[in-house]
Amino acid sequence: MKKEEKAFSLELQRKAYKSRGGEWGWKLKDIPLVIEECKALNYGVLGGQIQFLFPDGTCELYWLRADPQAKSAEETWRDYSRRSCEEFLILFNELVKNTDFEKEGIEAFDFLKSKKTEGSNILDYMFFLIYPVSYKRYIDRGYGNLLITDDPAQLEDPSKPVSFASAKIKHQAYHRGWIKWSLWHYIKSFF
Repeated sequence: MKKEEKAFSLELQRKAYKSRGGEWGWKLKDIPLVIEECKALNYGVLGGQIQFLFPDGTCELYWLRADPQAKSAEETWRDYSRRSCEEFLILFNELVKNTDFEKEGIEAFDFLKSKKTEGSNILDYMFFLIYPVSYKRYIDRGYGNLLITDDPAQLEDPSKPVSFASAKIKHQAYHRGWIKWSLWHYIKSFF
């Protein structure tokens, strides 16, 4: 479990499905509550996707996702947190409104088709996995646009915008934040 999920209320933690891989998902009706808690905790949302999670198999509908735009270098953390949460909810609501999840799952996976044929209500096993991110994790993992400065106060206060003039390193992660960046190796290369 990541620290982000540990900070959620006990009610949300109890409602969550925890996958073997450490991902957390909720029923569609609980997603607005999750996003409200993300806002209250000043978390950003990297995105999320639909998965059918059975004890004997997982079907990931990776094309059915809600991914807010990455944080821009000019955006303060608080602005990004608020925007990513709001954008996520808009994308999520559009997806729910316009998608027949059962049909999508059955057409894509024989496993789901056989579960349905056996009498399972496959929607009972459907969860929306969300990827919340705290400011610290965002910096530590190098998600999205990352600007590191020589001013420690800017790193400690995520609400303070980072000035391009004081920037020492600008790293643009081109794959929506999934590229890992290691500052340690960068610093080590100078010694």
